[in-house]
Amino acid sequence: MPLIQGSGEKGLFTAKDFQRLLDGEFVDPRVCVGIPSYRVRDHVPHVMETVSKGLEELYEAGKVPDIRNTLIFMSIGRPDEDGTTTAVIETADKLSAPVIAFQYQDIYRRGGKGSALRALFDVVKAREVRYNMTMDSDLRSIK
Repeated sequence: MPLIQGSGEKGLFTAKDFQRLLDGEFVDPRVCVGIPSYRVRDHVPHVMETVSKGLEELYEAGKVPDIRNTLIFMSIGRPDEDGTTTAVIETADKLSAPVIAFQYQDIYRRGGKGSALRALFDVVKAREVRYNMTMDSDLRSIK
């Protein structure tokens, strides 16, 4: 499933899109995986692909009614400083689980992993997501 398009550059979510997500638009996630990412161009595709595969297994096992009830929530640091944004967008088009990507500075006007996690937890709370987890975007040992 391709990247769920926001109205920002390269299809990223803007603050307005993020508010629409909180208000119930775009997807109905029951399972959400947040992956804060900054300067991980070489590692993030593997992590995203592995997470998507795990979400597919949940769907196939009947744990979620539809693969569209899962969400990979990509929060990205500075705008394509090292190619991470491009890697996220290109990888999203190959996955079966929906992906939303945004730059967390655009949402909270602050950088850092804390802002990325806050955005994830805001979505989890507003959308009453049943299961939530976070993954490191540079985790090379994930299988």
